[in-house]
Amino acid sequence: GVGAVDVRDVAMAHCLAAILPNASGRYLLNSESTFIMPTAAKILQRAYPRRWLPPLKPPLWSLVVFGPMMGLPVDVSKATFRKKPLICTDKAAKDLGITSYIPIKQSVLDMAADMLAKGMIPWFKVPVAWPVLMIDVLLIVMFFYGLGRLFGLC
Repeated sequence: GVGAVDVRDVAMAHCLAAILPNASGRYLLNSESTFIMPTAAKILQRAYPRRWLPPLKPPLWSLVVFGPMMGLPVDVSKATFRKKPLICTDKAAKDLGITSYIPIKQSVLDMAADMLAKGMIPWFKVPVAWPVLMIDVLLIVMFFYGLGRLFGLC
């Protein structure tokens, strides 16, 4: 789970923090604490029912394996898996006057529409996506096998 906020709300907070005299320090913004991948998948499946979406609910093993590569320790991955954070936005409300946020649904739909307009969404469907996914998995397995051979584990 993550606290999610639209980038436009973040930009507004930055501008307000720069011009308001009583603004200082760090501000937390949160439109909604959610499981962003499955939430986004549901929103997109309703909005674009004819498009294929990859499964967007990562299993714990993927976080344990790939989390450390992104600076997320294994113990943190396990402790926070499938839990939504509680984020207090009182300071942003008090100092910056931010009391409402763009809903996650609107953020996801706006992002998808923008990506479609820019041609950033692939045209392929499942039959082409699965071979690409399998090649990625094969490359990852080969990488770890190579590491194992390098360090004498295999």
